[in-house]
Amino acid sequence: MRYISTKSIATAGILLALVAAAATLFHCTSFPNNNPADSQYHGDYSLTLTPFPGTGQEIFTAYTLAYTTGKDTFELIEIASPRSILDTTLFEDMLTDSTITLYFTQPYQGTVTITGTRPNQRIDTAALTVDIVNPYRIAGDSLYSVGDE
Repeated sequence: MRYISTKSIATAGILLALVAAAATLFHCTSFPNNNPADSQYHGDYSLTLTPFPGTGQEIFTAYTLAYTTGKDTFELIEIASPRSILDTTLFEDMLTDSTITLYFTQPYQGTVTITGTRPNQRIDTAALTVDIVNPYRIAGDSLYSVGDE
């Protein structure tokens, strides 16, 4: 008959205790969250819009402004407001990874806001105060319409 020595039982006990401690430590360790779609992911996101060069921006003029982001990539960049006074057809055609083109169709004094939507649906914003003027005036004492000679 074979007997197990108390020394081998003690050694097995110590090994089992070490394995249990390592497993506990492994489960208690916090791992960095690097999944951009996770709702808890913060990442390196930022959104900054460069101001207009100079003053006196006018309607019916395309203004291309640079914007910068952090190291992570937004899922979507778009104008949040004011959409009603911008030619959005032109805007959508002129959006790139680093520039946005604004084409105002009427005078406006206020804030233009662009948003960046992250993969986890969090939203970052950048705002720019603008004063868009209409320099055009109709002068004359007569009205003409199509077909008038």
